Amino acid sequence: MKDFLTGLLTESGKIFASSTTRIAGHKQGGGNWVTEADLAVENYLIKTISSAYPSHFILAEESAQEFDPKSYSDIWIVDPLDGTTNATFGLPIYGTSVAYMHGGEVLYGAIYDLVNKKLFFGEKRKGSFGPDGKKLEITKRSLKNGLVCTGSPYTYENFLKGLPILSKVHASGARIVILGSAVIECMFVAENNLSLYYEIGLKAWDVAAAKLIIEEAGGLVTGFNGPLDIFHPDTFVCGSQPIVAEFKNLLAT
Repeated sequence: MKDFLTGLLTESGKIFASSTTRIAGHKQGGGNWVTEADLAVENYLIKTISSAYPSHFILAEESAQEFDPKSYSDIWIVDPLDGTTNATFGLPIYGTSVAYMHGGEVLYGAIYDLVNKKLFFGEKRKGSFGPDGKKLEITKRSLKNGLVCTGSPYTYENFLKGLPILSKVHASGARIVILGSAVIECMFVAENNLSLYYEIGLKAWDVAAAKLIIEEAGGLVTGFNGPLDIFHPDTFVCGSQPIVAEFKNLLAT
């Protein structure tokens, strides 16, 4: 499975490089569109996974449909291009994410930084690894003097929900950035470039692979008020266990 996933993500990078970021469609929310690259990469991923595992269900962002996760023992969760808006504006922060779930548990996850051609891979109970096979270990321990990343939600309702949290995080002594790609932001946490990442309104394809990689690097991934539901990740936070605990304490004040 590892060889299949790493080959799948590496090849998807080539598909992206040969595609264009010309806008092919629009979704709900400002700046929420689909590019030709999204469609080309997703088509490749679905075709390749279906050929290798014809009985497995595939949940992919641009062709997502309502389904009951309990009805399938094998599920692939695919985000062909996370950070589409960045890509269309030429901001070099975006990537591809694929996770494999069996029996309700994510067993393998891979994220490919399409700009820097960096592959991240996680395997349940086996660890997570960055470029050149380097083992990932999250070491940040405090929000104060840390660098915290959040998102810019597509809906104004979620934007308003996030404002009080933004204020509390800033008051804790952290600096704040918004980078525009959930999967890459999570990998910045895994590599200790960011102290914490949180967001409101994400989707399964944004979090499935990232959750496994973060946890296998010794970090914690959760919702604001309880465990993260991968298929309904309305709130999301990841970082080291002490930092996530500190963040959740802020929410309670």
